[in-house]
Parts: sequence; structure tokens; C-alpha cells
Amino acid sequence: MLNQSDPQKNNLNFISSITDKISWMIKLILALLFTSYTPNYAQEPQPDRVIVQSLRPGIKLDSLSAVYDKREKIPTTKAPRSTLPTPAYRDRMFTRIGIKDRVKPMDHLDRDLLFLKLKRYQVANLVKEYPWLKIAVINKFKKLVKTEGE
Repeated sequence: MLNQSDPQKNNLNFISSITDKISWMIKLILALLFTSYTPNYAQEPQPDRVIVQSLRPGIKLDSLSAVYDKREKIPTTKAPRSTLPTPAYRDRMFTRIGIKDRVKPMDHLDRDLLFLKLKRYQVANLVKEYPWLKIAVINKFKKLVKTEGE
């Protein structure tokens, strides 16, 4: 007779190897769960405070407090006022100096840039950059801005 292995024995070996793997996976999952729920015994720093510690022995930290409150050091400054005009004011000024139709195809960014450049640049630079602008129109704009001012 030939020596054939018993099919029941093979099935039992297969099932026992699967149960061993499953039990190891369950143990691993439980270990991860328990480690994530253990209490943290280290002192949690407060969100607005920084703990000052020395990295080298022998450095005296007497002049610094043990806990440095950073809320005292935050500067309080106001945001600068926007230098851009409102779209209504900008378009009204372009209408008053007679270039409304010329700036109509421009997007809002280009109109804002043109407004700021008309306000700040010298006439010679403006004529170079915008050859379609006449010197009289630029001067009229500058006078209107001075008298109205925004």
C-alpha cells in the first residue's frame, strides 16, 4: 500500500494554522487598543504657554520663568487700510475723465492697477506704459483725486 496522508489530518493542520494567525491578529489589535487608551502621565503643556528648559547642564535659567506666557508678547497692531479704491469709485472716476469705454474690456485687476498707477506714477511713465492715455486726461485724473480724495 502507498503511504497517503490523511485528508482529515491535513484539514486539521490547515484550520489550526488559521486559528493561530487569527489569535495573533486579535492579540495585536487588543494591544493597540489598550496602548491608545492608557493615561498619559506626562504633564500636558497649556496651549498658550511654553515650557523653558535648558539643553545643557550648568545653564542658569533664573532670569527666565519656568513657564513663559507667550500671550504677553503678541503685538497688537491694526491691519493697514486698503489703498485700493472701491470698484464703484474707480469706475466713476474713469467715467468722469472720459476713459470708461477704453477700460471696459479690462478686468478688475487691470483697472485697479491703472487707477493706482494714475494716482502714483509720473505723467511721462504713464504715457510710456499706456500710449492711448493723453496727458490732459492724466492731469485731469490727478486733479480729481486731489480734490475728492478717497
